[in-house]
Amino acid sequence: MRVLIVEDELVSRKKLEKMLAFCDGDIQCVEDGKKGVEAFAAALKNGEPYDLIFLDILMPEMNGLAALEEIRRIEKEKNIVKSVQVKIVMLTGLDDAESVMNSHLSGCDAYLLKPVNKSDLVKILQDFQPL
Repeated sequence: MRVLIVEDELVSRKKLEKMLAFCDGDIQCVEDGKKGVEAFAAALKNGEPYDLIFLDILMPEMNGLAALEEIRRIEKEKNIVKSVQVKIVMLTGLDDAESVMNSHLSGCDAYLLKPVNKSDLVKILQDFQPL
């Protein structure tokens, strides 16, 4: 499984990376939405797309919702059907209905509140099986 973590907080990024260590595969991290979109596009171009992206909502340069919309736009442009699109989990400390609704309307597959706990993470991964 290829995973991309897009998170501006180093501690959150490292914690999530450590929690995902049990997954067999490649985990990459970047610190803002712009770099996340660039990494996603490069992976597609190289024929090694990500299976799963964890995307923080509040980040500098490009926020998570803008990055989510751009990733989904790229997939649409490349005629990638929904059933094989990358799974995207939004990460945030915001626990408000508007953030959740905007994330789902923009095409996220799941939503995790920070600090992320391992049981919630494992449940989401099980929901996505097989990736």
